[in-house]
Amino acid sequence: MDSGSLPSLNLHEFYRLSLLLTGEKERAEELLVGTLVDGGDRLEEIRDPVHRSVWLASRLRQGALRYGPLEPVQPRLLREGEGAAGVLQIEAYILVRRFQMLPEPERMALALFYLQMFSMEQIAELLEMTLEKLARTLESARLALKAAVEDAGAPASVV
Repeated sequence: MDSGSLPSLNLHEFYRLSLLLTGEKERAEELLVGTLVDGGDRLEEIRDPVHRSVWLASRLRQGALRYGPLEPVQPRLLREGEGAAGVLQIEAYILVRRFQMLPEPERMALALFYLQMFSMEQIAELLEMTLEKLARTLESARLALKAAVEDAGAPASVV
């Protein structure tokens, strides 16, 4: 695949998607690079930038599913003097870990929605669901994250 076929892809956004789906820098890099290398010929064949992006997001999702669930990691304890900044770091950590533990398709739907990579119609097509089911899926994921944040003692407005 020559580099001339990639400018219509926002690789930074696809890296962020890979990171959200895998939860680890090394896995995200491996997933994105492997997907681009393996799918290079197909990416060159797809002329429409939207279809190219949908195809790539779909392949990233399939690749991320092969990694399986993430192992839960315990949050670090606050050190003396960290105060509010340390609490915010732990709240963000809890939110990220809870996001990583969302089941499919909630995790992918929420990632695509918040990264604003695709329209709602495109997300529904990518996940092979109706717009109504997508709306329910997004609401379910949002409520799960909200509950995790509230359980951690953070304000619900964070989600």
